[in-house]
Amino acid sequence: MNDRFLFQRELFGNDRHRMNSTIEKLNQLGTYEEAEEFIRENVSADLENPTVIDFLFTIKKGFK
Repeated sequence: MNDRFLFQRELFGNDRHRMNSTIEKLNQLGTYEEAEEFIRENVSADLENPTVIDFLFTIKKGFK
């Protein structure tokens, strides 16, 4: 639960609606690779940032 608030604050400018709509879109994708590409294109985030890495790891677990 704490990660959710961290992701919302750090990656989505504390915009819960934006985060939820992004997660809904990610849930519609078929592979982790598609999800990662979507994040690269639609979430302004430094992919070297530990919070971004944790978010990607969380997303990846959902595709296993």
